Amino acid sequence: MVPTRVTGSEDVPRLARSLAQAYRFNPFVRWMFAEDLSATRLEGLFRSLVEFGVCHGLVYRSTEGDGAAIWFPPIGDERYVPDHPPADVAADTAEWSSGRRVAALQALAASRPADPHFYLDAVGVVPSRRRLGVASDLLEPALAECDVKSIGAYLENSDPANTSFYARHGFEEVAQIVMPEGAPPIVSMWRPPQVG
Repeated sequence: MVPTRVTGSEDVPRLARSLAQAYRFNPFVRWMFAEDLSATRLEGLFRSLVEFGVCHGLVYRSTEGDGAAIWFPPIGDERYVPDHPPADVAADTAEWSSGRRVAALQALAASRPADPHFYLDAVGVVPSRRRLGVASDLLEPALAECDVKSIGAYLENSDPANTSFYARHGFEEVAQIVMPEGAPPIVSMWRPPQVG
């Protein structure tokens, strides 16, 4: 399966639903939104993230739309921004950064490396399609770009169950990020460019 880069808004609702299903039981998402984990709320939040990614990063979708990956290239690299971003992009991530979530997001941002890197904001596949290689395929285009450009990739792993998956793709654990009290542990992971 070759993932497709999303450059328009027609795929956004489906990908938001898929990511909402994929992250429904993620420990960090459950902690951040414990007061309201409804499907409607999660889809709205992921819709904002997908829209923002389409406008400012790289969003890849699986063939069936049952999975997506949102990447952000190094800051200032305009080669990946669509010539004509979707007109209806809200880019409103305020709900991700309200209440107790502010400190958590600040802790994550403060831990990101200074070296230029591709940042994996989210990758997810609906539960019924897991372990079929869909997530691996979704990572491939950006990781290949990292290797061609000799640049690293970075992510924050919010679910220990995913550690071995990321390790298979060359990511190495760097450190446990100091998070606000009550937040689940988050581990930073770095992937150096792969040679040969």
